[in-house]
Amino acid sequence: MPYTEFLFNEQFAFAVVAAILSGIVRGFSGFGAGLVMTPLLALIYGPLDALSIMMVTVMVGSLHMVPGIMPYVMKRDLVPITIDLMVRSAANVFHELVYSLCCLVLNPNGLEVFDFLGDGTLVRQ
Repeated sequence: MPYTEFLFNEQFAFAVVAAILSGIVRGFSGFGAGLVMTPLLALIYGPLDALSIMMVTVMVGSLHMVPGIMPYVMKRDLVPITIDLMVRSAANVFHELVYSLCCLVLNPNGLEVFDFLGDGTLVRQ
């Protein structure tokens, strides 16, 4: 799919409106961007993709606060949380990659036909 088809469609326009609306909410209240953005993006991209998009945008939007708050952060509390975040993020990316490849092998015509349950069983949707 060419990039112009991805950028100039109704779903992307809806996502841009959702991002602007969540930015307005965060600008007024200081929080709540994820509360607005996630359900709206889940309508068009699905819940997992919506969470991923929301996490990246909220983290990038919060980076400007890091230098000012670092003198007040207790490093012994921050290091284990950061290590855990990095390990779990890498594990999630690996899980999504394996899931997509398994679904593609099982059904070459589309990825949304099969769904794995938590116990490893495969269910046809």
